[in-house]
Amino acid sequence: MIIPVHNRADLLKHCLDSVAQQQWRPMQVVIVDDGSTDASQAVAIEWGQQVSAPDFEVKIISRKQQGASAARRAGALQANGSVFAFVDSDDTLRREYSEAVMAAFEDADTELVYWRQLGHFDSSRTRSFKFPRHVSMANHVTHAVLNTLCCAVSRNLYFRSGGWDEAVSVWDDWELGIRYLSALRGNAVRINKTLTDARLHGESITGRNYLSRKGRYREALNAAERHAHQLPTPQRLELSRLIAYKTAVLAAHYHREGDRDSARQTLQRAIANLPDRRGRLILKIVFAYTRRGLRGAAIWALPLLIS
Repeated sequence: MIIPVHNRADLLKHCLDSVAQQQWRPMQVVIVDDGSTDASQAVAIEWGQQVSAPDFEVKIISRKQQGASAARRAGALQANGSVFAFVDSDDTLRREYSEAVMAAFEDADTELVYWRQLGHFDSSRTRSFKFPRHVSMANHVTHAVLNTLCCAVSRNLYFRSGGWDEAVSVWDDWELGIRYLSALRGNAVRINKTLTDARLHGESITGRNYLSRKGRYREALNAAERHAHQLPTPQRLELSRLIAYKTAVLAAHYHREGDRDSARQTLQRAIANLPDRRGRLILKIVFAYTRRGLRGAAIWALPLLIS
């Protein structure tokens, strides 16, 4: 289990205590302190001293701040387990988490496991995340099904996929999930339970508006497009069209937040990636539909776009 942390001293203990209550053993926990200037490292060290045991190893890495993706990547290089799970330092695991996940990995053909997640806002409001019966490239690209806190992968799949991209700082798990699915050779197993709780607050990626991180979204889209160009033709064409859809939806969010120039440029980029008139028309309709605040474009647009 790999946990990056940066200035989360007030929340880190809750996360770590939820890890300590897990019943599965042996377990290794790698905590990567990414240049914290508060007491995060001290909290991690004290917790490690309290819970470390022969079958519960705690490893703490301290480094200069380079971002969450770089911290997760560094932690993975220090991990020695056969299964990798990444947990953010302000999130928590439910008591049955480790036993449910590791039971799914008892099948030697299992390479990826995903489960339900519940998001909690600073208010009492909660949000359930998309949870399809079968994970596919289409439902991941459109709904980020394989986000950080609701999937675990085999060590082999993680390294085969290339791992976290340090240059991607927003939608980083979305981009990595694309590479997980491209590299998947074994089974993806669905656990029909809520196993994790995510804290959605003003400083989390989910809690920011789109315009405040405009350039970073472009980094993620660029990385996904580069990966698509490396795939065989059928997979490349499907993924390119899915990324174009995602880009058109992002353009609509820019428009809704008042930046029409960025919206127009982003939509033009999406359209330029599709050679056919029909696909371009669908993207324009998706943009118009989404900018009005309507939901569910993927239900009707995607089958038309990738058929």
